Amino acid sequence: EQFVARKLLEPELAALAAEHATAAEITTLTAAVDRAERKFKAGNAADDDDYAFHVGLAEASRNSVLAAFVRQLWDMRRNQMWHTLRGRVVKPEHRLEVIEDRRAVLAALRRHDGKAARAVIKRFLGRAERRYFD
Repeated sequence: EQFVARKLLEPELAALAAEHATAAEITTLTAAVDRAERKFKAGNAADDDDYAFHVGLAEASRNSVLAAFVRQLWDMRRNQMWHTLRGRVVKPEHRLEVIEDRRAVLAALRRHDGKAARAVIKRFLGRAERRYFD
């Protein structure tokens, strides 16, 4: 259910964020991606940075109601069950894909290209869904 909700919300919020994100918001999102990349390369999880990226992207959409839903979805992931599950299915090569996808979202935001931002988030969520459920 959580993945279904994310697949419905996050691509559209990314498209809206491409229209509305400020330079400061893009800088904050970039910093979250940079921190996550450093942690991933060191073999660590980056839960706080993952949260910061997805919630920050939703907030940049300028739809506070939908951003609150995304925050709630990500808050649900902050428990031991999700941590254990991620540890079982997420491999180092997946983390590199995550960074690539997030950098592609950032590039779309800088170009104000909502269509590209939407497509990248859809690809990202599709990959994640296959890792967890295939």
